[in-house]
Amino acid sequence: MAEQWYSLKDVAKELNTTWQSIRSWKEQFHQYVPMEVEGKQVRFKKEALAVFHFIQEAKDKGLDQHDIREGLGSTFGQAESSLAESEVPPLQEQNNVRVDPNVIENMIMTIQTLQQEVDDLKVKLQEVEIAKRDQELMDNLNKMRDKKRKGIWSRVMNFTF
Repeated sequence: MAEQWYSLKDVAKELNTTWQSIRSWKEQFHQYVPMEVEGKQVRFKKEALAVFHFIQEAKDKGLDQHDIREGLGSTFGQAESSLAESEVPPLQEQNNVRVDPNVIENMIMTIQTLQQEVDDLKVKLQEVEIAKRDQELMDNLNKMRDKKRKGIWSRVMNFTF
């Protein structure tokens, strides 16, 4: 018996929604949707209808992507898909990054050097702020001394002898 496949429009018709919604859900939750991609043509297995129906109900309930992913994972598990490596949707993260240990060591040293420079700059900033505060205090003291030198009559009569 041949396996039945559905297009975006077929799935949208089955669920009474738009094909744009189905395409968006396919991109957001691709790891849970059983599908086959040949060039630009996307075909869904019959099991995908249940996945899309679950997503539609979750969206109607107002659940966010994180909650929907948890529900899909526990209910359906991840789907095996025939996506070629070059056809992986843009939202999928790739964790196969290889980095030379020397590069990591150099990065760590650079970070430590920068952190030391930041700490030194913080100390210098505190010293500058303290010096500025001290200068303001000295200016205020000098103003107070100048006012105190005037006699009582010159302050009352507002003139100097």
